[in-house]
Amino acid sequence: MKPEGRSKLEVSPSRRGTLRNFNVAMCVPTLVVLLGPALLIALPARAADKQASPIAAEYERIHKEFEQEQKAFSEASRKAKTDEERNNLKFPDREKYAAQMLALAEKRPTDPVAVDIVGWIIGFSRQNSPLPTKALELITKHHIESNNITELCEMLTDDETKVDFLREVLRKNPHQTVKGAAALSLAQTMAASNPARAESYFNDVVEKYGTKEQKEAAKGALFEMKNLAIGKVAPEIEGEDVDGKRFKLSDYRGKVVLIDFWGDW
Repeated sequence: MKPEGRSKLEVSPSRRGTLRNFNVAMCVPTLVVLLGPALLIALPARAADKQASPIAAEYERIHKEFEQEQKAFSEASRKAKTDEERNNLKFPDREKYAAQMLALAEKRPTDPVAVDIVGWIIGFSRQNSPLPTKALELITKHHIESNNITELCEMLTDDETKVDFLREVLRKNPHQTVKGAAALSLAQTMAASNPARAESYFNDVVEKYGTKEQKEAAKGALFEMKNLAIGKVAPEIEGEDVDGKRFKLSDYRGKVVLIDFWGDW
């Protein structure tokens, strides 16, 4: 049975990585995981925090139990010989594990590892689950000024329900990298629904705060919004046609033009 909602990535909470969006394809008969150049993974516990934290071991235990169920599902899916067998497979109950994670974070809400746990909940809970919202309330109350929530903010793109949290981060967090991440996520989330507001957030990253990488990302997004969005005049293209004749895209202004980009390597 194909899992509902957002697909997730198996990852060990003992290893730290970069939080980004990723795509996972569930293919029949074999479960295939396709990783893009940017990954969305659960926030692993930082080494120093893990050693000092009384909840880190339980966090890892819950994750490993979930991971084992994922692997068992993948193996069973690979071995299944018929559609009926595959449809009878049960994907791990992500909500059960996310609820356990939230209960753990609520035991020690001020523990730095609670930030990692919230990242896990956001990354692994099913779509439309109420648990990520509850988890972010914990961050707002106990970690809103932390310098460890940059990657958490980077996870919250393309989700209008997380806009209020990101705005709260911008208002209260004193760290430039965190503010840059929050503003970028806000801009990316609002690019379609409110382009003017999104442009303002991108400009804030360029002009006010953020790392060099964040500023470059904002500049690229602004260029795309101003020059490459639907309804904009297409950039000039020059080249040769199949007969070797030089041409420019502007030569065809006023006509319907289909541009087919292809290559042979």
